Order: sequence, then C-alpha cells, then structure tokens
Amino acid sequence: MEVKELSNFIDRTLPKWAGDYSIRERVFVHIAKISEEVGELSEQVLWKFWWQRLDKIDKFSDERLGDELADVIFSTIRLARLLDLDVDEILSKKMKILRERFEKK
Repeated sequence: MEVKELSNFIDRTLPKWAGDYSIRERVFVHIAKISEEVGELSEQVLWKFWWQRLDKIDKFSDERLGDELADVIFSTIRLARLLDLDVDEILSKKMKILRERFEKK
C-alpha cells in the first residue's frame, strides 16, 4: 500500500469521524486520539521486551503490537488530512532533509 492510497482511504472515511464538531474541536480530538494510540503502542513495546508487570503480559502479542502501530499511523494521517496537509508531500520533504543529514559522506 502506498501513502497516497492510505490518504485517499482516510479522506473517504474522515467525514464519518467529523460529527457536528468545529474543525478546532476535531483537531483537538485527533490530537487526544494520537496520544491514546501512542500510549497503547508504548504498552505493547513494554510487553514485548518484558518491561511490563508480569500479571499484564498475557495482553501482549506481535499482532496487537502491529495493530497499535497501524492505529498511530492512521490517526496521524487523519490529523494531517484534517489540517489539509498533503501527506505524500510532507513525507517526501522530510525524507529529503533526512537524506541530506544522514547520507553525507
């Protein structure tokens, strides 16, 4: 799957998440959602490396770890689309910056 396909999917599903809220309220909700998803991803990483309490370890799986990572990506791209940002463009721009930074000889 390409980022453009993912962005298009999110554009089609974004109105479902809109409700009767203003753009400011929707942006705030999406920021909170990203925070929630990052917390769930962090929890899965802690379990993967046995840094979580043993009585919680049964909640971990590699599949759930992947699901949580996908949730972070979806939520972040959804926020970008709410803000009318072109995800392909901003990722390409950042990749160029990172290439220049890390691929210098």
